[in-house]
Amino acid sequence: MALFCAETFEKQQVRMSINIDIILLMGTAVFIILASKYCNISYLLVMIVIIAWLSVAIGSATKRVVSKEQRQLSTRVYELLKERDSAEKKIKKLSSRLEQATNILNMRRDPNWLNVLSDIADGTPKSVRITKLSSKGSKLLLEGAAMSYDSVYMFMDMLNKSEHISSASLMETEKADKDMVKYAIRCSLAGKSRKN
Repeated sequence: MALFCAETFEKQQVRMSINIDIILLMGTAVFIILASKYCNISYLLVMIVIIAWLSVAIGSATKRVVSKEQRQLSTRVYELLKERDSAEKKIKKLSSRLEQATNILNMRRDPNWLNVLSDIADGTPKSVRITKLSSKGSKLLLEGAAMSYDSVYMFMDMLNKSEHISSASLMETEKADKDMVKYAIRCSLAGKSRKN
């Protein structure tokens, strides 16, 4: 917009300069015609030089005015472009912050502990005992003992079927004594209910 205004202003100044030159030339022509009838040639030459000098001086003054105004417009356009760039940077920064906040809010979906613990209690086979339950963020660690490896795998499968647990994986198993197997299962909790 500012560039368009500067171009329009420049065109108007050029037209004004041309109009002034035409007026001076017409005045010069009229003066020459009148002077040739009433004055001698030396006055005529002096007047032509004076009119030519005035024409150059007015043209020069017009160019200086136009140049000064163009510099002012160019400075203003430059300032506006800097302001626009600054505003765009601020918009990008705020958009980035908004996106980060949205991502954090989307990630921060606390699990429904009542439902998680209820699923674990309901799905724990009679041959499996939980001796330790700990959580850190959306991770849950279950440790305990089972009567067989099959019981541990059955328990892990049940955890994977829970809508409140996104995944369950066996971390370790170890034969504790002749009748028991120690296990550790790590679970990733779902923030909200998964759709099956």
